[in-house]
Amino acid sequence: MKPIICIGWNKYQKNNTFAINNLDVRKVSMLVTNNCDPDPRVLRMGVWLVDAGYDVTIYAYDRMQESEEISIIQGVKILRFQHGKSPYGGTIKTIIGKRRFLKFAITEISKSPPEIVFCHDGDTLQAGAFLKKKLSICLVLDMHDLHFSWVRMNHLRSLPRRLVSNYQQKQFEKLLVKPDLIFTSSESLPNGKFPGFKQWIKQRGMDSVVIENRPQEPQKTPKQNNERKTVVSYIGKIRDEEAMNFLISSVIKLRDLSKIKLLIAGDGVLSRKIEKMLVQYHEEVGLDYEFHGRFNVEQKYELIAKTDIMFAMYNPKRANISEGALPTKMFDAASVGVPSIVNSNCLMGEIIEKEGWGFSVEWGDFESLRDAILSAKKYPKIEFKSKLIKNQFLEAMNSLDS
Repeated sequence: MKPIICIGWNKYQKNNTFAINNLDVRKVSMLVTNNCDPDPRVLRMGVWLVDAGYDVTIYAYDRMQESEEISIIQGVKILRFQHGKSPYGGTIKTIIGKRRFLKFAITEISKSPPEIVFCHDGDTLQAGAFLKKKLSICLVLDMHDLHFSWVRMNHLRSLPRRLVSNYQQKQFEKLLVKPDLIFTSSESLPNGKFPGFKQWIKQRGMDSVVIENRPQEPQKTPKQNNERKTVVSYIGKIRDEEAMNFLISSVIKLRDLSKIKLLIAGDGVLSRKIEKMLVQYHEEVGLDYEFHGRFNVEQKYELIAKTDIMFAMYNPKRANISEGALPTKMFDAASVGVPSIVNSNCLMGEIIEKEGWGFSVEWGDFESLRDAILSAKKYPKIEFKSKLIKNQFLEAMNSLDS
């Protein structure tokens, strides 16, 4: 990979003898608009950098004030902004809350400038670009989703939200020239039909380094055998109402409901609503279910180990699905030997078929979803292939020195 030269890096070296002699303790400030409790991708990159000798602080937005204000995980410091609750879901309060958080982060980072500001997703990029210019430091972007699509989740027909989304996209595209290095989470397969985020960025004239949300190696958590019932799981943020409705309505249509168990775990804007829905269907039709709220990384893999098949489908009308979003839960499930069900006619479906990790189903096709669920226990053993993504990541980060 061609070395990437940061504007201001040479200037920093000239004015900072300590940095020249102690490059292994360069500071990185990360920005993320969730509470990072957990955010496996953000934490994983932070830990990799700490292992390589960097000093990493994550500035996170704990909008519901439900985590520790300050914590340290494997050497990564996490400082959470907790000044007034702000809802998820793309409301005016959400936008105001994010602005307050980013203003706070800019103030704190400016007190002790790092050598690198690292923005996770595009909703922090404006703050990162400001810090780069103000402090003459390097700017890194990790684009693992299209953040401007979030405001339209569960509101695809809303004209005001579409206008807000379009505005956010235009602003983001203008800022894409600012980072010295861009990471993303997907790319098209060789001779594949469907694009990934790398192609989305390339269409706008920028290059990127792909770091998948793929665990480094198969998980050691042993898969549990559920002899009596097929356990269908959704484990992650509970915020896509149409996906939840598709899953639950499809399960209760199955002819022999006594052989199915639904396991849903996670927090999110819809978690309470979905839990009430499960209680209702249990009382009305005898749906067997298990519901869990927030979980940590260890608990996540314990839940996956209880699973026979992972549901990871989303409404394809949201731009991020067609442009190359890959569900982390698909990778996590495969690392435990559990197959997944994902959308067909997009990159995630192409990957799951190539890797042999499960089924691709067209959105809204109940019959195909039913067949996948009923075939789960007979699915062949999954061979999870690891990739040297840590080395790729550190090689790209170290190129900022050149």
